[in-house]
Amino acid sequence: MTMTMTMTRITRLCSALALSLAAAGSQAANYAGSTFEIEMIIFERPQGMAHTSENWPASPRLEYPSRWVDFDTRKESSKPVASREALSPAGANGEPMGEAAAKVGSALLLSPTATMLNNKAAALVRGGDRVLFHKAWRQVLKQKRSSPAVLIDGGNSFQGYSQLGGSVTLSVSRYLHLSTNLWLSDFSSPASDEGILLPKRPRATVETPVKILSATQSENKNPSYSSLALQDDPGSLGDYEPITLGEPQLEAEQTVYVAHAAHLQHERRLRSGQLHYIDHPAFGILIEIRTVAKPQEEDIEISSSPIEGSTTNIEN
Repeated sequence: MTMTMTMTRITRLCSALALSLAAAGSQAANYAGSTFEIEMIIFERPQGMAHTSENWPASPRLEYPSRWVDFDTRKESSKPVASREALSPAGANGEPMGEAAAKVGSALLLSPTATMLNNKAAALVRGGDRVLFHKAWRQVLKQKRSSPAVLIDGGNSFQGYSQLGGSVTLSVSRYLHLSTNLWLSDFSSPASDEGILLPKRPRATVETPVKILSATQSENKNPSYSSLALQDDPGSLGDYEPITLGEPQLEAEQTVYVAHAAHLQHERRLRSGQLHYIDHPAFGILIEIRTVAKPQEEDIEISSSPIEGSTTNIEN
């Protein structure tokens, strides 16, 4: 009798657990394509580099992913409009080529939002930790095979390289997932070419079709624009060739080696609305993913159509 009751309880518990997991998996599956708020703090531990250097791999493999975005990446549907200032070696305000194109109105893919974990960051600082990175942004999460890595920079800089480098990837399958590929470099002591080679950070580029004119044609139109000018008829692309305009990004000027680098490669399943902590002897991560409420159709209709007979007064 006792054995039968025990087996019945176990069966019920297993059934309840299976239902709970199925519900959680179904909820996460429905998240694919939804917008989330992500807030992340990356901090360095006091003396973390010195205490853990003896346990680091001799030659960690540090590399950036081939598919990535950063906090300057523009949405694909928002294509920058080429301007004469963007195509000239220096615009009217003296900016180098490319910056004008990067500033033409196009929305960011990772839209910044207000941070809500400032008290956590302050507590870390009071405890002696050093905050290297703290941002909050909105991002559409997809399945892992469709999710680009988000490039991360932070800490001190040395010859165009950031002390904190690498990327994180956020995705959805049955659950919310975080994959980290971050490294913290030791800039305190120089290293020879036998040290750890830091990878160069990728740069975003914008391809803008322009018409390649001869020097004579360019000078006749406007001598200040060298051999590049915009086609008067934007509908004709027969004589166009792409020119790549680099956005102003962190770019390494020379090869840099470091004696030590702490590497954090980690996979973590996350729950929305909960603060998660990822531990490492040299540095740590606090991350929270929050759902973004979708506007109701009624609210959209009310906000998009004026109420009959109503007036709006703006008071100073």
